[in-house]
Amino acid sequence: MATIAHDYYSVDVSSPRPPTSQIQFRLWRDGQVTTGQKFLRVYRSVLELSKLEAVFWAEPGSGEYTNIERLDLALLLAQGDWLVLGVDDSAPRRVRGANLALGEPGVYTFNITSVDGGGGEQGDPALAHARVRVERVPSSREVVLLERPVEVSDAITGLIRRVAAEARTGS
Repeated sequence: MATIAHDYYSVDVSSPRPPTSQIQFRLWRDGQVTTGQKFLRVYRSVLELSKLEAVFWAEPGSGEYTNIERLDLALLLAQGDWLVLGVDDSAPRRVRGANLALGEPGVYTFNITSVDGGGGEQGDPALAHARVRVERVPSSREVVLLERPVEVSDAITGLIRRVAAEARTGS
């Protein structure tokens, strides 16, 4: 076997293989990391559901990062968008399908949400009173609240619009 070695890669020149793209997924449930087992199935299109192209899974306990698959790069690029179906069987069961372009190697994040597109458990609407001053003078401004949970990335949780409040009160 003849090989060419460099600092970053080695190539076996005796048996050329087509280039591949290394793909992995982070599977979330309703925008959060959960520890249950999850699956992601990759199909060419909704018309070809009988031909499964790849399966990714996140083991119970970790539940976030899937196995790594090496997929044929020419096939990935020629296909364009792929139909992916994410499944989390933990109660209540969540399933989501979407079209994704998988042309580049890397880690893709896929959020498995309910079919109605909800973002998980809904709580009571937040109410906030704000007093805004610009150069120490009271001012009318829109107030945007930013929630920073420790375990999740930042999320805008609400937008209080003076216009909406005026429309409700008629002032």
